[in-house]
Amino acid sequence: MSKNGRYSAQRRKVETLTATHTVIVADCGTEFLLNSATEFATTLPNAADAGNGWWCRFTVKAAPASADYTVLATDSDGDNIHGVVLSAEDAAGSGDSTGGTGTDVITFVDGKAKQGDWCEIWTDGTDWYATSAATEQDGITYS
Repeated sequence: MSKNGRYSAQRRKVETLTATHTVIVADCGTEFLLNSATEFATTLPNAADAGNGWWCRFTVKAAPASADYTVLATDSDGDNIHGVVLSAEDAAGSGDSTGGTGTDVITFVDGKAKQGDWCEIWTDGTDWYATSAATEQDGITYS
């Protein structure tokens, strides 16, 4: 509580994406809303440039209807995204993961990803680590 008796709030930086976008280091801490009738790719900064502790989150605002939303590691980073997808529909426990080997693409799948599905991603300056949640099994995949 602040001195005047009111609660002070920290707000997230929120940016709505509607077309191909390259995330920059200054975007650390941003919630990106994926919102387009024609889906697109978003490229992460190089992990080394972003540095230890850099993070962001992608949330579906408009479900992909005619193609996928993708989040890509830079070419210079190679296959360095590691993580897991949890699914509300997946009672059998077969949610997607990178299986211990890195990938370079996170896909919000056309016809499966829903509004509210999300992926949080952060880096230690070398690798990217992703945790995703999808309403439908295989709504988000790593490849």
